[in-house]
Amino acid sequence: MMPHRAWNTWDVAYPASFVHLPSGLFVRVAAYSTKENRYVDFGGGKGVTYGPHALDGSFAACWLHLAATRLKVSFSRPDPFAFVGKMALEEAGEWPLRFWFFLWVGFGPTRQEEGPEGTLRLEIPSGMDAYQKPPRLLARRGHRIWSLALEKRPVVAELWDDPSAFCSFIETKGYYARREEREGSYILFRFSGEDTPEVLFSLAQGGHPQEAAERAEDLLMKAPFLLEGGEDKAEAEEDEAYRALRDVLGWNTVFDSQNKRIYTAASRSWAAGRFGGYLLWLTDTLYHAFMAAYLGDEELALSNLEAVFAHAQPSGLLPGMMSSRSQWIDRSQPPIAAYILWRIFLRLRDKKLLQRYYPLLKAYRSFWLRERDGNGDGLLEYGSSPQGEGHFVHTLLAAKNESSMDNLPTFEGARFIPEAHTMDLADVGLNSLLCLQEEVLGKMARELGEEEEAGFFEKEAQERKERVREALWDGERQIFAGRFWDGTFTPHLAATSFLPLLAGIPLPWQAEAMIRQHLLHTETFWGERPLPATPKNDPLSHPPRYWRGRIWGPLVFLTWDGLRRSGYPAVARELAEKSLALFLEPWREQRHCHEHYSPDPSHPHLMEDVDPFYTWGALLPLLHLLERDDVSPWEPRRT
Repeated sequence: MMPHRAWNTWDVAYPASFVHLPSGLFVRVAAYSTKENRYVDFGGGKGVTYGPHALDGSFAACWLHLAATRLKVSFSRPDPFAFVGKMALEEAGEWPLRFWFFLWVGFGPTRQEEGPEGTLRLEIPSGMDAYQKPPRLLARRGHRIWSLALEKRPVVAELWDDPSAFCSFIETKGYYARREEREGSYILFRFSGEDTPEVLFSLAQGGHPQEAAERAEDLLMKAPFLLEGGEDKAEAEEDEAYRALRDVLGWNTVFDSQNKRIYTAASRSWAAGRFGGYLLWLTDTLYHAFMAAYLGDEELALSNLEAVFAHAQPSGLLPGMMSSRSQWIDRSQPPIAAYILWRIFLRLRDKKLLQRYYPLLKAYRSFWLRERDGNGDGLLEYGSSPQGEGHFVHTLLAAKNESSMDNLPTFEGARFIPEAHTMDLADVGLNSLLCLQEEVLGKMARELGEEEEAGFFEKEAQERKERVREALWDGERQIFAGRFWDGTFTPHLAATSFLPLLAGIPLPWQAEAMIRQHLLHTETFWGERPLPATPKNDPLSHPPRYWRGRIWGPLVFLTWDGLRRSGYPAVARELAEKSLALFLEPWREQRHCHEHYSPDPSHPHLMEDVDPFYTWGALLPLLHLLERDDVSPWEPRRT
């Protein structure tokens, strides 16, 4: 890792923490309310409002909420080897004397490097200086030496063996109690909101202890200016959509300690909580790579791509989900990998990306053809192979998981056929994306000079498009739809019926019929808040729950690009601007980026099964940005 990225909010479990990734040295904020007798370290992001966050970690700010008190925490990194920070009590929910906030310093598991354990030394001024000057901290690990300086003297500075033990200690004994032991691996600085409502601190690395201490003291003097400048720079970008995309990606980019890698989590709270430390959804991470590429962060884009392809299976399958607690090597997710990689390539123009991943993408296509044509008719179904120990393996639920749209009404009535390892339903979205995958593989092959393979994939794509056009067009409803093995169409529609637009499948009259009769119909998919996953007039969209009756960024994104490809740029533009307005409402009010959104203004965006800071929600403002600055697969290449 290059030094300029070493310090960042890497710890997935603790957002209010700045971590030096190579060594694991961290500075973490916590708080205690006497009113509620509750200590909180804000683990998992509970009680956190995420503020601006530079993608490279040069600035980050968040608000911590406890018992009606609001504490702002800011970090700014003026150079690769130092940073300054501030804790500021902005709104008190009780007498500030009885609201305490804390600064923990130590070495944690969030680190890349092996080697000697880190050590901490607390230096207390002697004589009368002990009552006037704050203590100083010296940290060492390997060849690195840091010094931490405080602007104000804490009420207490002490060592602890385990930060988690402090919770029961203060809640049982109160804030006046001190730890009797004088040894420990972590240092805790305690501050009272009445005595020190604002605390500045700095940490700097040096070649020897004195140099580190002098640099830290010098930075502390400049801290107000550095913090203000960092925030001004973070907010300098005029486009609100750009800032939102950057902040969401910045906060959800974390370090996976188990696999020793940087990646962007779908939700850092999910990864830290229910999934045990890391969470890698296939399609989510591909979208995250594209977002990073759009923002110009090639290093992060490549990290996300590598995280995806690192788990490729011998069968060619790219697992749908990998986490600490469950690994889905029996099922994938919708095959968008080639399409997303091609979009990233068009933006970064790095042919090494194609050389590296083209062979894996070819194997991935072979997996779908070999394992997911359950009845051998040339159309694919979602399924689950009898392998691995993932939850629900080789069941109908696992097959629905492979679609990533688990409770979509189009799957109503589908059966899982164990001997085929698939559902008995040819899904329109899956078959459209396979056509797109083959078409893009042809583009990649031609870029790599593999003319014979390019011709093969182009021919396969055209033949498959004809098959989809023939078998999955519902003439009665004038739309593409999924079809059961008995020949009947699924009675329920979804936004996946518009994915043929992205693959270039519909004839012009079919595209016109789909768009005019369904997409733009205000009783189904359109309105001030387009595009729900299921039609608004479908009874199964009520009550709205998850993929039923809610708006999802990925389906909006793919439909938007399909409209552009099919010759409906004005409709695409309207979809992009309405999606931005939809996103900005909860973003401006609460800094929320929802997993999915309500198409009905009378229903809340935030429900019990909605994560409020989920990365792919930022696909909605991304459309606005792409409308002005896209490198499109469907338009002449820019030179």
